[in-house]
Amino acid sequence: MRVLSLIALAATALVAQEAFAQQRTRERSPEREAQHEICREESRRALKAYGPTVADRERTREHRRAYVRDCMRRTRP
Repeated sequence: MRVLSLIALAATALVAQEAFAQQRTRERSPEREAQHEICREESRRALKAYGPTVADRERTREHRRAYVRDCMRRTRP
C-alpha cells in the first residue's frame, strides 16, 4: 500500500514539474525570433556536420548550440 501511494505521489510531482517548466518559458518577440533563426542559419553554414559517427554529430550539435547562444548574446539590444 505504501508503495502505491509513493508511486502516485511521484507521478503527480512529475506532472506538476513538467507543467511548471512549460510556464517558465518566455515567449520571444518576433524580432528576437527572427534573429534566432538568422543565428541558426549562420551556425549551419559555419559548422557543417562532418564525420560518420554519432559522437561527431553530437559534437557538431553542441558547437552549433554554443554558436547560436553567443550570436544571440552579441545581438542583445
